[in-house]
Amino acid sequence: MPTYIFDDVFGDQRPGSKSPPVLYQPSTKEANQWDAVGGTCSQCTLDVNRALPLPLDPSMAKNGTWHTVTVDPGEPVTNLTVTFTGTALTAYCMLPPLFQHDITSYTNMTFELDGAIVGHYHKEATSNWTYNFPVFSKGELENREHTFVISPQGQDGASASYLVFDYITYE
Repeated sequence: MPTYIFDDVFGDQRPGSKSPPVLYQPSTKEANQWDAVGGTCSQCTLDVNRALPLPLDPSMAKNGTWHTVTVDPGEPVTNLTVTFTGTALTAYCMLPPLFQHDITSYTNMTFELDGAIVGHYHKEATSNWTYNFPVFSKGELENREHTFVISPQGQDGASASYLVFDYITYE
């Protein structure tokens, strides 16, 4: 079975797909949670990225784009939702290096598939960016429409979480 890409910006790249684009909640206009698309405009994450102690390499991102969000305890529920038809999926993120103490570099996510919690991922930062990292994978799904949700959150309720979403592959 072929593998298809569901990009953070360009959506489902399967020919003829009618899947909706990635839904980011709250939208950047509602609560200013999600940073604009990396590398495509003057206000985008790329400018913020350049100011980081160790910037992300845009050439390592699928299609040169990504979405980032930092979620602090008490902030609105924040997530991204992908709807696809297939039998397997893998979600890829970029994991940040350890920044100075005032920049969040801890990553913590919860995964939901078709309304049920199916996993968690959390990682302390390392010395360098980690690209194309599979944070969640699930196979042997029924071949039908599925809804997949990634929610960044502080696991202990006191830690902020930094998410850099790149793309999903599915079969």
